[in-house]
Amino acid sequence: VDAKSIYDDKLCYAYFARSFLKHILKIKPNWEDLQSIDYNKYKSLKWMMSNSINNVIFETFTINIEKYGITEKKELMKNGSNIDVNDKNKKEYVNLLSDYIMTKQIYDQIKAFLVGFNILIPHWLISIFTWQELDLLICGMPDIIVKDLRNNTIYNGNINKNSEIIKWFWEIMDEMD
Repeated sequence: VDAKSIYDDKLCYAYFARSFLKHILKIKPNWEDLQSIDYNKYKSLKWMMSNSINNVIFETFTINIEKYGITEKKELMKNGSNIDVNDKNKKEYVNLLSDYIMTKQIYDQIKAFLVGFNILIPHWLISIFTWQELDLLICGMPDIIVKDLRNNTIYNGNINKNSEIIKWFWEIMDEMD
């Protein structure tokens, strides 16, 4: 559907995670791409990368995967259940964990999607784009409904919907709509 929409110059309202767009372009996602899939996991890994974790985090090179209500422990590397994550190897852990989540766990689905996609659009044609450009090509620019935005805006502090500056803001937004 997505390749066909690009081929026919039509927008498709299916939004893909950054890592998946990179897979379409055959670019290896990095751990920071996890942000668009699991923001809480990303924040935890970012904290881990920025701080000392010795005697704070007690992880091994494994991930718990829940499938049909059953939790299974997968090793991220050979003998991973016996290797503790520490300050020296945390970068490797973060890279292996994010690679598992964004690639290995869904490898069959990525492969099947790309087979169909590349039937209509060969990789060499799409490879000229960045992931951001591919996202725009597939989905276009998001529409902003000013009335919805106005009705759902929450004001904090000493400003409210009747403040002069807020009135000016909505006048400008209405002019751009």
